[in-house]
Amino acid sequence: MLYYLISAVIGYLLGSINGAYIVSRCCHCNILTMGDKNPGVSNAILQLGLWKGLIAALIDFAKTVAAWLICGAIFTEMPYASLIGASFTVIGHCFSVFMRFKGGKGMACFSVLYLFCSWQWALLTLPVFILCVIIFNNLYIGCLVAYMSFIVCSIVKGDVVQIVISVILFLLFLFLTRKTLWQFIKTGKFNSKITDVKPTNKKQ
Repeated sequence: MLYYLISAVIGYLLGSINGAYIVSRCCHCNILTMGDKNPGVSNAILQLGLWKGLIAALIDFAKTVAAWLICGAIFTEMPYASLIGASFTVIGHCFSVFMRFKGGKGMACFSVLYLFCSWQWALLTLPVFILCVIIFNNLYIGCLVAYMSFIVCSIVKGDVVQIVISVILFLLFLFLTRKTLWQFIKTGKFNSKITDVKPTNKKQ
């Protein structure tokens, strides 16, 4: 149990390193004051440009990969060390200790976790995610589909620990996006669409 706790701490601290925030500060601005004020990859792409947004994504991908590999290498006899470490990068990204517990939605970290757990399921989910984004002009439904797909994948595998983690991460996503979800339930529409978001020049 102690080893799993250490894996969680490692994952959380790595997850707290926010790619979008780092890139924005290197550009002499603050992603927390731009666009929808979400320090995530999608907002970074919209506000900072494609290439800078991709750099932010690479940082978020890398920290999840690092958590998986480091925890797996340190605790070789613990079968779920990598899974727990990578899962907590998602939590760290959402509630960064370095950003007063603010953060993004964790989709970049989650996507890497999903690939490590089942790359076949993740690749099957990708076209559905893209289709949802195109149809709804919003990332939200695609993200919901991805999280629910991970739950189904975990159930099919029959891995109890992964099932629990997949449900927890799904509930975390619902909590973080509760306003968007409630708006969609009430009106069937989103407050904002991808094409509605305009880049800003606000600096801080």
